[in-house]
Amino acid sequence: MYETLYNKNTMKNVFILLPFASTGVIVHVVYMACFTNPVFVETYYSRGIYPILNRFASATAALPYSAAEFLTYAFLACLVFSVIFIISSAFRPKKQRLKSALFRSVVLLVVLSGMYAYFTLAWSFNYAREPLSASLGLDASPASVDELYGLCEKLALRADNLRTQTLEDENGVFKMNKTKEEINTQVKYVFAGNAPPFMNLGGQTNVKGVFTPGLLSSMNTLGIFIPFTYEPNINMQMPDLYFASSALHEYAHYKGFAREDEANFIAYYVSKGSQDTDFSYSSTMLALNHALSQLGDKNPELYASAYSLLSDAVKRDFDNNAVYWSAFKKSRETNEAINNRYLQSNNQEDGVQSYGRMVDLLIALDRTGEL
Repeated sequence: MYETLYNKNTMKNVFILLPFASTGVIVHVVYMACFTNPVFVETYYSRGIYPILNRFASATAALPYSAAEFLTYAFLACLVFSVIFIISSAFRPKKQRLKSALFRSVVLLVVLSGMYAYFTLAWSFNYAREPLSASLGLDASPASVDELYGLCEKLALRADNLRTQTLEDENGVFKMNKTKEEINTQVKYVFAGNAPPFMNLGGQTNVKGVFTPGLLSSMNTLGIFIPFTYEPNINMQMPDLYFASSALHEYAHYKGFAREDEANFIAYYVSKGSQDTDFSYSSTMLALNHALSQLGDKNPELYASAYSLLSDAVKRDFDNNAVYWSAFKKSRETNEAINNRYLQSNNQEDGVQSYGRMVDLLIALDRTGEL
């Protein structure tokens, strides 16, 4: 009697829950359809709905740590428990095992589907917004190698000049004037003071340092934005060189700019005129690194010519950064594969290679005379 009632109720609950398990699929279909109308997404989601959503960051802004990091650990613990709980169905009475395992699996599926739906609705739609070049009115048409070399030349000279205004440590390597914690609290002011209005919609928050030492470095990651809590997170162990620009990059994600190449460009764009050399030098070096990498692929001889323009101090900074990350070389391929899969799942067809498009935006900006 009990077993019959249990089996009936269990299957009834499975059929009740199944429609909720399709939530993620439904949201994903709508999400993919949005890529056909970026103007609509830009107008009504990225500049309308999303600026309201990202104000929820105020709930965690005052916390001195990343709530997302600890929630991630809690989620992983719950996920492991759920899998064990499903497996434990094998120890129920024989006639209940299959239905019990099915019910528990459907419950887990509903939760995961709901989380995906929330992630997409709360942030991922920003991948379908207008290209940043259109919003800024920039001509991002294909550039010649000569234009690319000219960009490298200008960025190299700017980097050399800014480097003379910075601090350095006992090894002659760039050292920020402020602490990393201070940088994290200053990002929102740099953004507010230098970004155009459409980049400054919505709330403000602080960038959060990841508490677990070495976690992001072991993943070959400089930072990560978590939409569940609207927290930009940063690697606190990375060298100073790209720390400020990475903080700006993650903050750009918080402001609704999901594409990696555009977030990199925004880091440069909002800090190029900043009087704070911690930000302007870091972002200039980020732009220079991307530009030189592209030039090296296109024309090694011109690359050598552009590289020769760099001061010894700038070269030391590049070398020091490379030495740090070489210790995590083994994890790079795995991380890039995961990141590539994630980007392509969000209709970023070039995957990791799309990062090179930052240079197109830099050249487009150079064409306006505002580099």
